[in-house]
Amino acid sequence: ISKTLADCVGLTPTEAETLASARTLTSAYAVICSEASRQLLALAVGVSSLSSEALPADLRFLDQAALENHGNKHVVAAGMAMRGVLEGSPVLTSSKGKRIEAFSEAPFAHAVASQILQEVSKSVNVELSCPQGVFTAGKDSLRVSTSGIDTVLLPLSESLLRAAALGNARTRELSAAMAEAGAGAEVA
Repeated sequence: ISKTLADCVGLTPTEAETLASARTLTSAYAVICSEASRQLLALAVGVSSLSSEALPADLRFLDQAALENHGNKHVVAAGMAMRGVLEGSPVLTSSKGKRIEAFSEAPFAHAVASQILQEVSKSVNVELSCPQGVFTAGKDSLRVSTSGIDTVLLPLSESLLRAAALGNARTRELSAAMAEAGAGAEVA
């Protein structure tokens, strides 16, 4: 690849090798980011579900029919994963909790992050299996097209930050509820 870059663009062999190595490094970082993101999203589903039970929050938004009304399979999957963590909990059928955006927006934030993560994974797989962007079989070659890794990592980061911001908001809600409960216990 270095010789090809040097010939086509007029780079020195050292510059071409550095550029090729940077691409490999980007792919390595993308592999690490995608796996860490997958684990983070799985953890976020559990934490958001369990914290909604601790508060308690109004969880009617996790009703399957309500989720399906959004018409997005990723929203349905994220919501059903949250619901699965709470299976058997009375909080799922109770509407006594209050509606809190930090909880009700979680399936959407997780769905967006999941969709972008799928795109990152596709880009990483294509990049790793065909770093030049062309599959060659005999005399024939097939150009491979996908979003570049560098174009999907920023949206992935932004979507994960949105999920984290909702997590922080849930933490504030829980802290306020605990402080309120503690103040009520001291008065009694």
